[in-house]
Amino acid sequence: MEKLILWGPVAFFWWAYLWTGKVLSAVHAPSVRFDPMLIRWEARFGQPSLHWARRGGPWTTEVLHLCCMSYFAYVPAICLYLDLNDRLADFQRFSLSVCLGYLVAYSLFALVPVEGPRWALVDKGLIRPEERRLRGFRVTRAVQHLMYGGPVHRGGAMPSSHSSTALIFLVWCWRIWGLQGGLPALFLVAGMLVGAIYGRYHYLTDVIAGLVLGAFSLWAAQAWLG
Repeated sequence: MEKLILWGPVAFFWWAYLWTGKVLSAVHAPSVRFDPMLIRWEARFGQPSLHWARRGGPWTTEVLHLCCMSYFAYVPAICLYLDLNDRLADFQRFSLSVCLGYLVAYSLFALVPVEGPRWALVDKGLIRPEERRLRGFRVTRAVQHLMYGGPVHRGGAMPSSHSSTALIFLVWCWRIWGLQGGLPALFLVAGMLVGAIYGRYHYLTDVIAGLVLGAFSLWAAQAWLG
């Protein structure tokens, strides 16, 4: 029963994201988006969400989308390992870190609604609508099907909960397996973060904000549970 209770928040993450769509306009009108401000800000850094994909080909796109797809395994993989090895205190710390990251991110979506570059760059006339989806292969098409046709909220990009969860996953891989697990996780997470910007799902600013949130969530969970 104790293990079943610990798995509860993990299942709740996915439902919570669906729920956030109902509160995105709780603070601002539906037409209010902060994308134009972010696009102007990121011009100082070479507009990575606009230009990175223009330098890559289909195979680069496919590999980076494969890294993006790995995000969905981060939480279940760590939780399953800790569960099977009866490390329930660590399970609780890990789960709390991720929960805090999602809680803060989903709350900020209503305060700072950001659609993301795949929508806003088209609206600003910086890319043509047909350029929105990058050319790749099966994995790319699967991720794009999810990111364009799945339960995705236009306005829920800042901060990137993908990035906060990825940092937490990376830290726990180092804690559990040391260099043997941490180094592969580092390359996987780095690919996911680059892929999120390259694929125009997030701005660089979203990703950095998500990493800061992940670090805060790790600290808060450790301070809370010891």
